[in-house]
Amino acid sequence: MTTPLQRPKQRHWRLNEATLVDNEMTLQIRNTLNHYFSDNETTEVAQPMIWEAHKSSIRGTFISLCTHHKREKVRDLLNRIEDLTGQHKQDQTTKEYKDLLEAQRKLRTHLTQTNYLLLQKS
Repeated sequence: MTTPLQRPKQRHWRLNEATLVDNEMTLQIRNTLNHYFSDNETTEVAQPMIWEAHKSSIRGTFISLCTHHKREKVRDLLNRIEDLTGQHKQDQTTKEYKDLLEAQRKLRTHLTQTNYLLLQKS
């Protein structure tokens, strides 16, 4: 007997294609691939084995880079909020207050989306 609430135990990693737009990330991936294949270019291991193993290596690199990018985004938003809070305490202008609210909204939206995705995965 099965339930519609049951989720499959295996999860399949999928590449977020939006990451390929980032030139810096694409360059790092290209360098990782070049290093991987130059380091593993040997006659001791069959080519199909090297090809299959590169997939997990590059997947780990993508996960690492995406995690770093997400943390940077949160850190930048927190720094912006801190700066705007200090400016608003000094000047108390409407523009700075609106900017502060906008930065807080962006952070809240980002964290909400992240939490939603985590809940879907569990």
